[in-house]
Amino acid sequence: MKLSEEAQAYEPQRIKNICELDSVPIDTEIEKETKTGKDNEEYTQFVTTIDGVKYRIPISVLGGIKGLMKKMPSVKQISVLKQGEGMETTYQVLPYIVEEKV
Repeated sequence: MKLSEEAQAYEPQRIKNICELDSVPIDTEIEKETKTGKDNEEYTQFVTTIDGVKYRIPISVLGGIKGLMKKMPSVKQISVLKQGEGMETTYQVLPYIVEEKV
């Protein structure tokens, strides 16, 4: 293995967002992580690991799931839509319905 080969293959670690998944079972295990931001302030975020990949769960998504479960208690999977970027980002939580093939 050569340094140049590893450098070319290098991808910086970046935590993904739950909205990058097609669907997520609502019984997925999550955990709370404490991180230190650029200004050395600590913050907490929720994450889940699916197939060895870590995904961040925005707090507003948790609220959306709570509301969805209140209206649709039998929901088993969700899909998360993202609109905007940065501080302007909003998320919409939808029930994920598997369509049966006929």
